[in-house]
Amino acid sequence: MKKYKITLLLSAFILTTNFVVAQKVTITPTPSDTTVSHTKPVREPTIHIGNSLTGGRQTKDAILENPCMSVVGGEVEWSILSYRVTFVRQVNGNGVEDAPITVRGACFTNEVISKIKSYPAGTNVEFSDIKIQSSAGVKIVPTVLMVQLN
Repeated sequence: MKKYKITLLLSAFILTTNFVVAQKVTITPTPSDTTVSHTKPVREPTIHIGNSLTGGRQTKDAILENPCMSVVGGEVEWSILSYRVTFVRQVNGNGVEDAPITVRGACFTNEVISKIKSYPAGTNVEFSDIKIQSSAGVKIVPTVLMVQLN
C-alpha cells in the first residue's frame, strides 16, 4: 500500500510540474508563419470632357466638338453611367445656379448642349456625382469638374 502512495504522489507531482511549466511557455511566430504580399496600387481614373478636357476656361466649340465624357484609368476599362451638370451664371455680380440636370450615359443631352450654346461667357458648368463602372463594380468619382465658358 505504501508503494502505491509513493507512486501516486510522484505521479501527481510530475503532472503538476508539467502543467505549471506548460503554462509559462510562450509561442512566438516564426517568419514562415506570416505571409507578406505586395499589391500594386490602382491608379484613380481620370474624367475627360469632350476631347481630353479636364476643366478650366474653354470655348463652347471645344466643349461641343465631342459632347461626351470619357474615363481613363490604367489597366481597368471604365464606362460612364451617369453624372450631374449644373450651370452657374453671373447675374448682377451674383452667382445664380440653375437646377441640376442628370445625364444617363456618357454623351450630353440636347438640353445640356442647348444651354452651353445659349449661356454667356463666364458661365461655370459643373460636372459632379460622376458614376463610373468597371468589371470590379460601380464607383462615384469624388471630384467636381468645372469648366468656365469662354
